[in-house]
Amino acid sequence: MTVEDATATVGAVRVAGDWAVSHGEWRMTMSVSGATVGDTTRYVLVWERQADGSWKVAHDIWNSALPVAGGR
Repeated sequence: MTVEDATATVGAVRVAGDWAVSHGEWRMTMSVSGATVGDTTRYVLVWERQADGSWKVAHDIWNSALPVAGGR
């Protein structure tokens, strides 16, 4: 697999004390066994402020925005 192109977009970030939530999407095009495959993925990240003031991801979730193959 070779990544041909990748772009991330942050939709919004909300901060409440030592916690923050961000969401957005990323798009990727890759070559797999000679075929070009693309996907758009949406994500949500929950961040926690550390004792030293830095932020680390505490939870993340993502899913493809494309329809399921075969449809439902």
